[in-house]
Amino acid sequence: FKQMENISNFLKAARTTIGVPEYDLFETVDLFEAKDMALVVRGIHSLGSTVQDRIPSFAGPHLGVTKSKKNERVWSEEERRRNAAEHGGMTKLAAGSHGIMERGKIDKSNEIHFGAAQSGTGSSEATAVNQGSAGVMERGEIDTSNDITFGDQK
Repeated sequence: FKQMENISNFLKAARTTIGVPEYDLFETVDLFEAKDMALVVRGIHSLGSTVQDRIPSFAGPHLGVTKSKKNERVWSEEERRRNAAEHGGMTKLAAGSHGIMERGKIDKSNEIHFGAAQSGTGSSEATAVNQGSAGVMERGEIDTSNDITFGDQK
């Protein structure tokens, strides 16, 4: 009973004092009965991430992913003009892979070809064999005499 109480106290402190999101924490029975240890590990990693984010003065070891922070850049008008002159107004981020992966000519000299036309035998005309089901399942007239109409549709 004391162990379950300690786990509950840990979870309460993680939620309220440190601010770990509820959806990242496990339930007491997950740890006590070893029901879902993956969820327990995820909760501990979330605790580590939250500590790094909310208590930056903590000097102990770090566990979990460091949450990203806003990194706003402020450019002067001079820097903007210089960038436009150097890159044609396009930043490297906006350019993506432009100019890096230009497509060259495709060499088709070693391709493998199949069929009568490629081997020099036979003909490329339509025959019963190469037509498949063409003409077998022709669509007939659609009877619209029993259609339901709404409003003034004539």
